[in-house]
Amino acid sequence: MICLGSDIGGTFTDLVMIDETTGKIEIEKVLTTPTDPSLAIERGLQVFDDRIKGCVARASLLVHGTTLVINAVLERKGAVTGLITTRGFRDVIEIATEKRYDGNDLQLDLPEPLVPRPLRLEVDERTHASGVILKQLDERSVTEAAEALLAKGAKSIAVCLINSFANPAHEKRIGEILAKVAPSVPVTLSHQVMRELKEYERATTATVNAYAKPVVSRYLAMLEKRLERLKFTGDLLLMQSSGGINSAEHARNFPVQIIESGPAAGAIAAAHYASLSGQNTVLAFDMGGTTAKMCLVKDGRVARVHELEVGRVRRFKRGSGLPVRIPVVDLMEIGAGGGSLAQISAKGTLEVGPESSGAEPGPACYGLGGDRPTVSDADLILGYLNADYFLGAQMKLNSSAARRAIETHLARPLDITAAQAAWGVHSVVNENMASAAKVYVAEKGEDPSSCAIVAFGGAGPVHASDLARRIGARTVLIPPRAGVASAFGMLVAPMTFDTVRTHRVWLSKTSPTQLADVFNELEAEAQRGMPASTPSAVIKFERSLDVRYLGQGYDVSVPTENTDDLSATNVRKAFNTVYQKLYGRVFDALELEIMNLRVRAIAPGRQFVEQAETPAGEAAEAAESAREAYCPVIGDFVSHKVLRRSALRRGVEIAGPAIVEEAESTTIINSDSTLTVDASGTLVVSLAARAIPEASASRASESLDAVSLEMLWRKLASSVDELAAALVRTSFSTVVRDVKDYACAVFDGRGRLLVQSSDSTPGIAGGLGPMLRHMLERYPCEKLKPGDVLIGNDPWHGSGHHVDIFVATPAFRGEKVAGFAVSAAHHVDIGGRRATTESRDNYEEGLRIPVCKIFKGGEPNEDVFAFIASNVRMSDTVIGDLRAQFAANHVGCERLVEICAQRGWPDLQILADEIIIRSEKITRAEIASIKDGVYTHEAPIGIIGGQELRVRAQVTVEGEEIVVDFSGSSPQVVSAINCTLTYTAAYSVFAVIALLNLPIPTNHGTLAPITVRAEPGTILNAQFPAPVFARTTIGNFVPEMIFTTLAPVMPERVIAGCGGTPLWAQYIFGKRRDGSSFATLNAASGGLGARHDKDGVSCLTFPVNIGNTPVEILETDLPLIVVRRELWQDSAGPGRTRGGLGQIFELLVPDSELGPDGPILIGFRGGRYDFPVPGLLDGRETPKGVMLIAGARAGAGGDTTVPPGGSIICQIPGGGGLGDPSERDRELVRRDLAFGYISAGHAEQAYSYSAERDAATKKEVA
Repeated sequence: MICLGSDIGGTFTDLVMIDETTGKIEIEKVLTTPTDPSLAIERGLQVFDDRIKGCVARASLLVHGTTLVINAVLERKGAVTGLITTRGFRDVIEIATEKRYDGNDLQLDLPEPLVPRPLRLEVDERTHASGVILKQLDERSVTEAAEALLAKGAKSIAVCLINSFANPAHEKRIGEILAKVAPSVPVTLSHQVMRELKEYERATTATVNAYAKPVVSRYLAMLEKRLERLKFTGDLLLMQSSGGINSAEHARNFPVQIIESGPAAGAIAAAHYASLSGQNTVLAFDMGGTTAKMCLVKDGRVARVHELEVGRVRRFKRGSGLPVRIPVVDLMEIGAGGGSLAQISAKGTLEVGPESSGAEPGPACYGLGGDRPTVSDADLILGYLNADYFLGAQMKLNSSAARRAIETHLARPLDITAAQAAWGVHSVVNENMASAAKVYVAEKGEDPSSCAIVAFGGAGPVHASDLARRIGARTVLIPPRAGVASAFGMLVAPMTFDTVRTHRVWLSKTSPTQLADVFNELEAEAQRGMPASTPSAVIKFERSLDVRYLGQGYDVSVPTENTDDLSATNVRKAFNTVYQKLYGRVFDALELEIMNLRVRAIAPGRQFVEQAETPAGEAAEAAESAREAYCPVIGDFVSHKVLRRSALRRGVEIAGPAIVEEAESTTIINSDSTLTVDASGTLVVSLAARAIPEASASRASESLDAVSLEMLWRKLASSVDELAAALVRTSFSTVVRDVKDYACAVFDGRGRLLVQSSDSTPGIAGGLGPMLRHMLERYPCEKLKPGDVLIGNDPWHGSGHHVDIFVATPAFRGEKVAGFAVSAAHHVDIGGRRATTESRDNYEEGLRIPVCKIFKGGEPNEDVFAFIASNVRMSDTVIGDLRAQFAANHVGCERLVEICAQRGWPDLQILADEIIIRSEKITRAEIASIKDGVYTHEAPIGIIGGQELRVRAQVTVEGEEIVVDFSGSSPQVVSAINCTLTYTAAYSVFAVIALLNLPIPTNHGTLAPITVRAEPGTILNAQFPAPVFARTTIGNFVPEMIFTTLAPVMPERVIAGCGGTPLWAQYIFGKRRDGSSFATLNAASGGLGARHDKDGVSCLTFPVNIGNTPVEILETDLPLIVVRRELWQDSAGPGRTRGGLGQIFELLVPDSELGPDGPILIGFRGGRYDFPVPGLLDGRETPKGVMLIAGARAGAGGDTTVPPGGSIICQIPGGGGLGDPSERDRELVRRDLAFGYISAGHAEQAYSYSAERDAATKKEVA
C-alpha cells in the first residue's frame, strides 16, 4: 500500500511517499506556488510518478497539511463574512477583553475583527446561561439580517448567539432559515465549532471558520481536480491542528481545525521517532529560519491545549491576536531561527531576535544583499555549517560576508573577536530558547532535565546539543529526513475527531450517571465526525473532564476511562494526581467544579517500519574530512570529524567532537558527547552531565560581559512571567483570573526592583517596592530564615487600599537571602464596609494586616490565617488567592536560586548592579532629550459633596532628571477617593516611563531619575486615617495630567484623555436563592485617547490594566443578566485623530427564579460625570459619562441597593480627540459613518461633513 504526505510551507512544499509493503520511502521538495498551492503538490507528485511509474494512481491515501487558513487570516484574504448575533452584542468581537497586552505601550494596536461592523447584524432572541429561553427567536429579524448581509456582499456567514453553548436551539433554527434564504452561502454556527462558554472566544473562532470556508472549499476543489489528472483515487485527508487527521469534507466544514496543521504534524513525527528510540518524555524542537517551536511529548502523546492566537499584531506578544478555541497541539513558539538578527541593544548587551532577516535578503552569508548579522552567520563562523554543502551543496555560503557582518555590528562595538561575538550570538539564541523551554515544560508539571530533545528543521540539529545542555537534558535525537518531518508526521498521525460541551456542575451535586449520559452523547457525536471509511471496530474514545476548584479560573484535564471513574471519589483522586503534579499541593476540603466534558474519537495511526538504508554492523566512522569548529565544553576551536549521515551505519558509535552533515541540516556533537545510530536510523547524541558551580566569594566579584548579561536579564524576565502565570492559574477569584488585577516582581536582597511581570497593573506594581522596603524594616534579611513568607497590606506603604494584599518570599542560597519574589493581588473582600466611597475614615475600610510572617520556616502561621479568615466575608476565596500567591512566589524563588546556582553566586548582587546601572544610564539619556523647563497644568476632575476637586501638576525637566509635583491640588476629603503618595507615585512613574518609551523593563534604575511629590493632606497625598478605598477615582487621572503637561514638548508621544479614566467598576454583593453569598468586581472601559498619528483604541482600560469579565461567565457565576455590551455611538472626542469609542454596558437584576434572593448591594465607581474627557492640542472633548442605577443617575461613587427588576447602565465615554478636527482625513470620517461609530449629525457638527454634500460634490466633479 502506498501512502502520500504533503506539507505546504512558505518556501518549499515537502512530499513523502511510503510503500508500506516494501518499507521504502521517497521524499521530494518543490517550490511552493503561493497563488495556487495545489500546483506545487501536483508537481511534486508528478516527480514521484516519473520516478516510480503509476505510484500515485496506486496510492491509497494522501494526507495533506496546509498554511492556507493561517495565511488567509494573516493576510486578510478570506471571504467577505457576515456575523449574526444577539441584539446588544454585535460589538463583542471588537470590544474583546479590554486589556492592554503591553501595559507601557501608548501606541499599541489591536487586531481588527475579521467581520467589520457594517456586516455584524443583530437579531431578537435571548438565552440564559442556564439554557432557559428568555426571549423567543424573532425569525423575521433573521430573514431581514440575512437579506441585508447578502446585499452587502457577504460570501460566508457566522452565527454566534449569547449562551448558545448552553442551548443551541436558536442557532440551529437560524441555520435552517439561512439555508432557505441564502442556500449558496456557507454558514458557521458557533456551537458547532466551540460548544464552550466565553462569547468573545467563541465568536472569534466562528468568524475565523466562516472567513476561511469559501477559501478552503475552492482550494480543495482545485486540488481534487489536479489529483484526478494524476489518476489518484485514494482518500484525501487533511492534518488538523489537534495532531489528528480527518476527511477533506471535515476540513471544508471546519477549516479552523486545520489552521496549524504543519507544525502539529512535526510534533507527531517527533512522537513517532521518540517511541522507536524508546524515549518516553521528549521535547520536540523545530528550529527554522524565523522561529523555533517546541512541544512536549509524554508516553507517545503530544501535549495539547484548547486555544491559540492567530493574526497577532505583534507576532510573539501574547494577547495581541485573535483567540481561537480549538483542540491544538501545544506548540511554544519564539522568535529564534537561522535568520534571527543579532544586534547591540540599548542596554549594551548582545540581543538576538525576534526580528528576522527573512528569506530576502536573508543572512549576510547568503550573499543576497543582507549585511546584518544573524544566527546562521554566527553558526558559519563557528564552523558548524559547511559553506560548500549548504542545502546539500545547492547553495554556497559566503564566509567573508558573514564575518564582515559580525565584526562590523558586534565584535568591534563590544571590543571582542569575531569568534567571541559569534559564540555570543549562538549562546544568546540558545539561552532564549532554553528559558522559554524551561517555563513551558515546568508548566506541564515535568522536569526539563528529564526530557530528551527531538530536533528537526534546518537549524534544529545545529543548536540541539547546546539547548539540551542548558535545560539539563542528556539526550538529543535527530530523526532521519528531519527536513521533511511534518510531511512524514502526517502519515503516522491518527484519525481523530474532537468534541466538547460545557457542563458546569459541582462535583458533589452530580452523579456518574448524569456525566455518563453527556459522555455518551459526545461519543455519538464524535463517531459521526469520523470519516465514513473508518471501521467502527478500530475507533476508540478518550474521555476527559475539565475540573477546577470551585472559584478558580483555570481547569486541569482529568482523564476518565469508564463510568466507574466518574464517581466523586475517583474524580477527586484523579484530579488530585494531576493537580499535585502541576502545582505541588491539593486542597481536599475545597469543592470541585466540573466545567467541560471532552471526547476524542481516535483510530490509531500507521506504525510504519522504514527499510534501513544502511546495514547494521561495526562499520568505520566514514569520516570524510575534518574542520575547526568551536566546542563550548573546551571553550575553543578544535578539530571536529566531519561525517556524511548517509554513510553512517546503524549501531555505530562515535565520540565527539564531530559534525554530521546531510542535505537538510547539520548535527553538532561536542567533545563530551557520543553519537550512536539506532535501529530506526535516528542519530542519538548522549551528553555528559554538567556540574553546577558552588557559591564562592571569588565568583561573587566577577563581572558580566554583554552576552552573559543579556542571557541572565532575560532569565529574570522569564522567571517573573512564570511567577505571574502560576498566580493566575491557581487563583480562585474572577478579580485575579479574569480581570487580572495583580502585580508580580523579583528584587535583589537589598529590596531593589529588578523585573516586574509584563502584565502587572501599574497601581499595584508601583507599590511592590515600597511595601518590600517596609517589610524589610520590620524583618531585615538577617531575621529571615528559609521558608519564611511575609505579608502586609498597609495602604500607605503599598498600593493605596487594603484589598491589595502583598506577599514577599525570600529566596535563599544556603543561609543567605539571594533575592525576593513578591506578588500582590486585589482580593474580593477585606472586611469592613462593602466596597464604597462613603467611608469616613480608614478604620471603616477593612482589615489592616501589619507586616508579619504568615509562614515561618516553611510552616504556616495558622493564627494569622485564622485571623484573616475570621475578618473577611468570602474567606475561602481570599485564602485561596493568598495560597496562589504563596505558590507563585515559590516558583519565582526557585528560578532566582537557579540563576545564582548557575553562576556560583551567593546572591543576585552582581546581576542587580549591572541591570540597575545600565538602566539608569539609559533613562537619564532619554530624559536629557526632553527640552528643559517647568511645565504646568491644572484641571477639575470631579465634584464630591458639592465641592469641585482639582488636580495641579507641575513637571520639571532639568538635565537628566524629572520631578513631578502635585502641590496645589485639592485638600483630602471625607470620602474614600483619596490617594496615598505611594499610589500617586506609582501612576506618575508609569506615565513618565510610558512617555520615555524605554527599551528596557521597569526596574530600580529606571525609577531613580524620577521624583514624585505631593503636598501632605491633599487628595494625592492623603494622611492617615483618611479613607482611600476608591483611590482610582482620583489617582487614575495622574497619567492624563502628566501627558497634558508635557504635550507641548512631546506631542508625538502623548495621548489625549481616556474615557476609562478613572476605572469604571462595580463591586456587586448579594445572596443566591440557595442562601450562598456572591461577590464580584465587574470592570468596563472607555476609549483610549487619540494618538499623534492614529485614533485611540475603543474600550481599552487605561491607566489601570485589567480585563472585562465575559458575559457568559458573569451570568453563569451570578444571578444577574447582561442586557447589552456595545459601542457608544458619538462617544469619541473629535480631532485630527479621534479617540477610541466608549461603551454602553447594562446589567439587569432578574425578578425571577434566575435572580438573587432579594436586592443586591452595589459599590460603584466611575467618573467623567461632571466634566467630559478633554481633547489635546486642539482636539475636542467627549460627552460626559452616565451611570444609571435602578433608573436614577449616580454620582462619582458610593454604594446602593438594586432591587429585583432594577438595572445598572454604564455609559462610558470614549477618548478625547487630538489635533484640529477640520484636519481629519475625509476618508476616515466616511468610514466612521459607514461603521456607525458616528452619526450623520455628529459628522456635520464635529467635522463639517455631510454625506449628501459629499455625494453631490463627487457628482459635479464626475
